Amino acid sequence: MATRAARYQKLQRAAQPANILVFQHSDDSKNDEAGVAEFTVALRDMLERVGHTVTVAQTEDALRAAARTNDFALVMMGLQTARRLSADLREWSPGVHVLPMGQFLSRSQVALAKEEFGQVIRLPAKDSEVLSSVQESSRRN
Repeated sequence: MATRAARYQKLQRAAQPANILVFQHSDDSKNDEAGVAEFTVALRDMLERVGHTVTVAQTEDALRAAARTNDFALVMMGLQTARRLSADLREWSPGVHVLPMGQFLSRSQVALAKEEFGQVIRLPAKDSEVLSSVQESSRRN
């Protein structure tokens, strides 16, 4: 029988590590920019810690270039940006799954996003919820 610590450590590795593109998009305010950058660093560190490969794009041009030149299983970005760019992303990187994230979403907003994308991360979220959504979304490819 495995000890609790051994089982916990096993859960800390992704069953199927994925190549993930994270789009770090913020509005023009300095407060939002700093918060988004801090969140993106924490997200990247968490995903890499469990075995995923993460690329961060900070502009739409960088997003486009990365999506066209790399094979990503998953692209993570804000919900509104995902709605605006999902068709382009699928053109630039066929087979990619878009996983949107949104802060303080209502139940109806979550339901609509799930209809559109299959999954959505409702922020703030626990690490386990984010990792579960990432694992589920990366399996769809």
